[in-house]
Amino acid sequence: MTGGTSGIGLSIAQSLAKSHKLVNITRSKPDKSVLHLFSGSLELDLRSGEQKIKEALQKLKDSGEEFTGFVSCSGMQKIAPITNVRESDLLDLFQLNLFSNVFLLKNMLRLRLLVDGASVVFLSSISAERPDIGMAAYSMTKAAIDNFVKVAASECADRNIRVNSIRPGLIATPMIMKERAYTKDFLDAEKLKYKLGAGKEEYVADLVKFLISVESCWITGQNITVDGGRNLNI
Repeated sequence: MTGGTSGIGLSIAQSLAKSHKLVNITRSKPDKSVLHLFSGSLELDLRSGEQKIKEALQKLKDSGEEFTGFVSCSGMQKIAPITNVRESDLLDLFQLNLFSNVFLLKNMLRLRLLVDGASVVFLSSISAERPDIGMAAYSMTKAAIDNFVKVAASECADRNIRVNSIRPGLIATPMIMKERAYTKDFLDAEKLKYKLGAGKEEYVADLVKFLISVESCWITGQNITVDGGRNLNI
């Protein structure tokens, strides 16, 4: 998995570690407090380009690793009106949120790191379908992932590899709290739009656990929304 040391990714790792052997792909070595969740850690800057990604995955292949699943949780968000979008931010967002995932799956398939019948889950966002002011760049990356999932699911079906994405609503993760646009007043007002209350990281983790399991063996190519009814508001 990627992004398993904080936010939603950490919650997913905590859930899966009870029944799965996890290798975390991360830019830096995980903190000691979460090391117990992972059987291994692959240090890789996901924005470093395909060649670096390929070389890192080759190390896993050379060590004899094979995986029944891949969960992509790494991501970043930049909030800015279109008139303030910076080229560097746009490139960073697409490199991490989209291109790295394409290259990871591409090379996992080519190296056959994923066994037949494996399950792949990408973290998307409700912003892919319902973007808001200031979310142009971020929402584009998530919409692209959702479309990539559908193509990947079709191309991987001959090996019974399932590919899906999850579109969470707003959850107060460290990434969210770093954004100055998410003031307390904004978050309080936003919570009122969620008919089942504020989101929690474990709600997403539970869905990932299901999608990784054999119980979801007939689900592929789906962009699954988990947002407590937020999408019911026009």
